[in-house]
Amino acid sequence: MGESPNDRNDRAIRVAAAWYAARLPGMRVVMLTNDADNRRRALDAGLQAMSVQARAHWDASGRSPQEGHSALHSCMHSCMQKRAACCTLA
Repeated sequence: MGESPNDRNDRAIRVAAAWYAARLPGMRVVMLTNDADNRRRALDAGLQAMSVQARAHWDASGRSPQEGHSALHSCMHSCMQKRAACCTLA
C-alpha cells in the first residue's frame, strides 16, 4: 500500500522546510507542527522542528530549540500530566 494523503502532505511540508533552510543562510527556519511523527521525522532529517506549544515556550524563555529541547520536553510532559495549558522554563 502506498503513502496516505496525510503522510504525503507531511512529507511535502518537510521538503518545503528543508528548501527554505537551504536557501536562507543565516536565518533560522523552524518547522512548527503538533504532529509528533512529522516532527520526529523532521528532526531525524536534520531540520529544526517543534510543536506550537514548544515554540511559545521557546519565545518566552529565549532559548534556542537545541538549548531548550530537554527542558521543553520535560516541561511539556509535566504540563500534559497536570493537564495545564502552559508551564514556565527557568
